[in-house]
Amino acid sequence: GKLIVPDGKFTIATGDIIGLAACRENLFDILKGIGIIREKTRKVMIVGGTIEAEYLIDMLVKDKKKVTLIESDIDRCRELMEKYPEVNVSLGSGELADVLEVENIGSMDALVSLTTSDEMNMVTSMYAWSRNVPSVITSVDAPEHLKLLHRVNLDITLSASEISVNKLIRFIRNCEVGAEKNEIEKYATVADNKAEVLQFSADEGFKGLDKRFCDPQFKLKKNIIIASVIHNEELIIPNGSSTITKGDKVIVVADKKAGIERLNDIFAD
Repeated sequence: GKLIVPDGKFTIATGDIIGLAACRENLFDILKGIGIIREKTRKVMIVGGTIEAEYLIDMLVKDKKKVTLIESDIDRCRELMEKYPEVNVSLGSGELADVLEVENIGSMDALVSLTTSDEMNMVTSMYAWSRNVPSVITSVDAPEHLKLLHRVNLDITLSASEISVNKLIRFIRNCEVGAEKNEIEKYATVADNKAEVLQFSADEGFKGLDKRFCDPQFKLKKNIIIASVIHNEELIIPNGSSTITKGDKVIVVADKKAGIERLNDIFAD
């Protein structure tokens, strides 16, 4: 399909795949309002007691989610039980389907598979999908596995190699810019690698400093949008009255063909 970074004249058609930028606090209400989700995620099952799982558990517990963790190594289970007394930690020995059913997989709002095995993550996620778990998140590394999971329409796939490639691209792009300011601080690809998400810091050299987004001088190139601005550590989804001040973090979404290397590259000539 064709990538479109929308402007005010764009209309959404049946079958379009859309990406959203939203404050975390408002995301549920937005997704519920447009019919994508119906209930908040309350119960989460994690398969694999990896370091990544620990980071996720920390966030989920902070958000007061009910977490079930399945780990196949008994010593690791004991370790995680001691660290997370509020989490239901279960030893996942035996047949995978039996273990998932014992822990009531069908009642979960989300499943996240984070073992070190692509194959285990894929089988776990496919089983959760077959049991109608509303949200299934899978960690895989091999590109061919990513393609397979996208074909069966699992919600989210995380690839360590893809993340590493994004970091490498950011490094290369910054080398191309050289020692100049407004270099890329964070980088990711979205929309099947057709678009880029780039973060910059606005300094005194930014052409749009203190100008309202609706100002005729604040005209962006085609297929480029400012998705959000971080001002004094507060995330802002901008509108026509918004401005960017010195020190703000600016998150830009752009067609890869635009070749954005500096923050000032977003403006039309």
